[in-house]
Amino acid sequence: MRATLTQRPKRRLLKLALTSIAGLVLAYELIVPAIISFMLVHYRQPVCCVTPAERGMATYEDVTLTTTDGMRLSGWYVPSRNRAAIMVLHGSGSNRTSVKADLLLALSVVW
Repeated sequence: MRATLTQRPKRRLLKLALTSIAGLVLAYELIVPAIISFMLVHYRQPVCCVTPAERGMATYEDVTLTTTDGMRLSGWYVPSRNRAAIMVLHGSGSNRTSVKADLLLALSVVW
């Protein structure tokens, strides 16, 4: 009888420890991926502050296009010498200032 009484607190403690560990593992498996995916999708975008004029292109014009579903797209129009047109698009999480190198390369080929 005495052995049974001393085993009950040990079993209860073991059950509590295993439940706590299982809860922590489950929380880790659910919460950490959710936080990582949120950070990958909603990371902070750089502020748009560098214009083509600051990159050596004398003339440019701010342009805003509205799509059929109401989305506003903002960009710059830089006229070329031979009337060619190039549309340079940035990737997810960036803005038009992040494609400066690609834009300058494209303009050096066409301009």
